[in-house]
Amino acid sequence: MFDPDYPGIRSMLAQLPYQVAMGNHEESGALFSKYFPYPFAGARYWSFDYGPAHVAIVDQYTAYGPGSPQLAWLESDLASTDKPWRFVSLHEPGWSAGGGHSNDSIVQNYIQPLCEDYGVAVVFAGHNHYYARADVNGVQHVTTGGGGAPLYAPETTYPNVVVAEMALHYCKIEINRNILTFSALTPGGETIDEFTLVQTPIDVGEGRDPGKDAGRAGNGALGLRVTYPNPFNSSVRLSFSLGKPARVLLSIFSVEGRLIRTLAEETLGPGDHDMTWDGLDDGGLEVASGIYVCRLDAAGRSTASRVVLLR
Repeated sequence: MFDPDYPGIRSMLAQLPYQVAMGNHEESGALFSKYFPYPFAGARYWSFDYGPAHVAIVDQYTAYGPGSPQLAWLESDLASTDKPWRFVSLHEPGWSAGGGHSNDSIVQNYIQPLCEDYGVAVVFAGHNHYYARADVNGVQHVTTGGGGAPLYAPETTYPNVVVAEMALHYCKIEINRNILTFSALTPGGETIDEFTLVQTPIDVGEGRDPGKDAGRAGNGALGLRVTYPNPFNSSVRLSFSLGKPARVLLSIFSVEGRLIRTLAEETLGPGDHDMTWDGLDDGGLEVASGIYVCRLDAAGRSTASRVVLLR
């Protein structure tokens, strides 16, 4: 439970902008509402903007499943923002690494589809006292519960988990226009996890709505994965999955948006697919060392990942 008299709490709140989702230890939420009088849209859920980011805060201790006012609000909120980077913050994770708490099925079945539809990059949760990240169709689900309470032992075999670490930590996000860099760090500065999301500000193919794609690129529902190695020297393998047959366009761009190579432009069947980029352009020439964007378009969706070429 939140205790405003706990040593250091008042000092921290006086110096930091503090936005938080209510947790289970807040019980009825009376103290939470008293000491955090946010501009609630209803119950204890609301949203705010910070620079290029929009953050929707979910109250899991008020109805948030199908037919609830909160779920309807969340969809409207995500649909109406014009911020290019979108995040959801809640307490009980949809995908995490065990340790005493089950994954939340409402997040999985009802909030995750909204994240895919409206280009949410990261869903932040707590509840479990460790660090974990799960990748679900390109949406990153981060469990950041290593702020000081006794730690739990995570189980890396849980579905979709990419990284899990029993460690005190904090998370840092840096946004530079269309590139988001995320780091999870120990108090001593050791890196537990890091990833980069790229929104490609380009229009590829006829009939595309660039504004619609901009909110989805880098975290769309296709889950393009750079499997190995990255950075690379001679070739890099790209993997993705399709739920049904679809026309696929897999392209490589410079970070400035210049088309470098078209790896695939064909109809593929459902299932897992692997393709390789050998560091050559469409003319068969070696491209220079640098950062490149791999973009996948299929079934009306777009997703992108960054690769680093080192000659």
